[in-house]
Amino acid sequence: MAAQLTRKVAAVLVRNHEYACALEYLQDSVDAALAAGTRAADAILYQVVALAALHLKLGHLDQAEATAVAHLERIKADAPTAAPATAADLPLLEVLAQVSRQTRNAARAMDMLRRARTAAARQPAVQAAICLQMAEIVREGGAAPGAGTSAQVEALLVQARELQPANATVLLAPAQHYVQAAAPASDGKADALAKAHALCAELLKVDANHDEGARLMAQVLIQRRQFDQAVRFQKIKLATMSCWK
Repeated sequence: MAAQLTRKVAAVLVRNHEYACALEYLQDSVDAALAAGTRAADAILYQVVALAALHLKLGHLDQAEATAVAHLERIKADAPTAAPATAADLPLLEVLAQVSRQTRNAARAMDMLRRARTAAARQPAVQAAICLQMAEIVREGGAAPGAGTSAQVEALLVQARELQPANATVLLAPAQHYVQAAAPASDGKADALAKAHALCAELLKVDANHDEGARLMAQVLIQRRQFDQAVRFQKIKLATMSCWK
């Protein structure tokens, strides 16, 4: 009951842009629980996650990190020695990943997301979303030594698709990657565009009204010099849009 009340009050404060009050309220809630001898880390997990996330939203990166790290230490103290990351760790690891990303510490961001993926072992949708985040970080310059950036991005996008094969967002990401990889003078242009075409077609089967998927499909058809098909596709999309008006 207390956690539910805290959630409602904090949500109202944030919705009304009373951020300072929300931060103070959440911090007081955590401090009061700890002062009262609350030892189980999961008993105050919501308050801590909300507090760290709000600090992150407001750009208080140091406070967001300190809040998340302190609670992960509490979780660790309650857990068996060398226990792997669990679902309770997940939201705080994601906060730390975002802090690391915003401070341009790609290696630490990737490490946090790997741990988050372990924590989400039974949540394929969450794991897929984490793979997409990791692919973005690699693309931004966080590639590991060895394989090239494009290969590492592709591997992560493939993993995401294996986890969520019928998710429009997961299908769109590799399609966009292959379109970007199809540089004008690239030896693999035809193959990349063929893969992008297949993914766009699959995406539009999942969501026929996906605007970005439709736009990308038209772009792929044009790049493949399939102009007649591109025109027909655009006409079909325009007719579909007219029906919805």
